Amino acid sequence: MAVAKALNEGKRVAILDIDAHHGNGTQDIFMGGENVIYISLHQVPLYPGTGLKSEGNCYNITLPPGTDDGRYLIALEEAFQIIKDFKPQLVSLSLGLDTYCEDPLTQFQLTISCYEKIGEKLRQFKPIFGVLEGGYTKKIGVLLDSVFKNLKE
Repeated sequence: MAVAKALNEGKRVAILDIDAHHGNGTQDIFMGGENVIYISLHQVPLYPGTGLKSEGNCYNITLPPGTDDGRYLIALEEAFQIIKDFKPQLVSLSLGLDTYCEDPLTQFQLTISCYEKIGEKLRQFKPIFGVLEGGYTKKIGVLLDSVFKNLKE
């Protein structure tokens, strides 16, 4: 709703999806849209098996199983550069915590320290809002706190 409202007001919106799964539905909704870009960092191969290449205003940054903090943060910087070049007036964060090393459904190897760094790096974008997506460990609260406590500082 917030993205649709901003677009209806003529604002430029960047959607950053950092769930381990490709956001095929989000990409389908915004593909070809004006004043909006969609950027997804996701594991390949992994369900739903989409997002293998960038198309138009939708950027897909694919990462292999076993991706660790260092490799992920490099890919995140690539996404941030796309956002900076676009100069959005609003950033929407699709926050998936299924990238954590103990998640049973994916094979990323991110640590709590990486989530803290993600929060710190997201501070450069204002205004920003987030929605929670995947994450299937008992540490989901700790992971969420790691991102947002560093985002607001």
